[in-house]
Amino acid sequence: MSRTDWKWKIRWDLEECKPGVLGIIGIVLGGLALFVLIAFLLGWAVMSLWNALMPPIFGLPTIGYWQAIGLFILGHLLFGGHSISGHGKRDSRNRRSYSFRIEDFPPEQRERIRQRIEEEISSLPIDEQERIRKGTSRCC
Repeated sequence: MSRTDWKWKIRWDLEECKPGVLGIIGIVLGGLALFVLIAFLLGWAVMSLWNALMPPIFGLPTIGYWQAIGLFILGHLLFGGHSISGHGKRDSRNRRSYSFRIEDFPPEQRERIRQRIEEEISSLPIDEQERIRKGTSRCC
């Protein structure tokens, strides 16, 4: 198997793994069932904690399930993050950057990197080599 054949094999394998219509319906129904289960458990947990702690400590009334869901949503809106993923705001300065520029390397290592890139490019078909050198190559 040549160097580029493995890419086509992986693509072919992924094509074989695509779910059909019934698979997509199953994924959607499974996701919906999981969402309902998590919503139920969160509502039940908030209701149980409120009813166990707030009336004895502060003399507040007990709440029902839908009030607990509303309280959870309100707390998330007021104190949680507002991102779509639900993970809240994260400071991007805490993330470690793994992107490197070739100028960041010492000259000897830069030359080795350039040679390795040239070797990889030379193993590709001629038309792809030309596209890469022109900067119009398609990504995988």
